[in-house]
Amino acid sequence: MSTEPIPVIITGKPQLVAHPDLPKRLLNGLKPKYEIAHFCFSAEAFEEEFPRVMKGESFAVSSGVGSNANSSNPRKPKAAVVGGGMTDEEYERMRACEGADQVKWVRIPTDTMDRLGPALEGLEHDIVKWLDEQDVQ
Repeated sequence: MSTEPIPVIITGKPQLVAHPDLPKRLLNGLKPKYEIAHFCFSAEAFEEEFPRVMKGESFAVSSGVGSNANSSNPRKPKAAVVGGGMTDEEYERMRACEGADQVKWVRIPTDTMDRLGPALEGLEHDIVKWLDEQDVQ
């Protein structure tokens, strides 16, 4: 079994969360099993960047967040995690992107903020659980 963390891409709307450090918390909270290779702050950024990530292209990540942000050798994600603030239309557009069939998908339930509070405390633990349930490897 590999000891290297499994790369994932996360797309969310951190501006909807009452905690400015959510991306950093997720970066640290998914380790050691998972690594956020790429973080998109909008569905539009995902639609533009995901196909390039899946082709292994090296480019400036719009969010500046994730292990691919400063890498000349970007890692392809094994799973896509989509935040609960994304609309059904945005989610479907992301699922239709080139390369989307090459990853497992986790969609964070829309009621997660009701359950965890406005700062989404503990979301990182839920994401690890959901990725494990999808048997992401």
